[in-house]
Amino acid sequence: MPYIDSITSRKLSDESIENLKSKLGEAIYQIPGKSEDWLFIRFHHNETLYFKGKLQENAAIVEVKLVGGVAIEVKENFTSLICDIYSKE
Repeated sequence: MPYIDSITSRKLSDESIENLKSKLGEAIYQIPGKSEDWLFIRFHHNETLYFKGKLQENAAIVEVKLVGGVAIEVKENFTSLICDIYSKE
């Protein structure tokens, strides 16, 4: 069961959450053997985040957990896709 947990410094609208959920659901198919059918997603938003001692007004921390081994190339591509999804939203 894949699990994606995200924390954002911005408050997300219901529309943004739905968009992120849909895009993450599509993205999970990039990982062999994974699908949205078993994807768990949790959103924490409007959180206070600091990086290098500075308050971040537009930041996200996204953690992805997967059961089973995944090739490093797949992980790198998926990470890039996740970054694009959050940057655009």
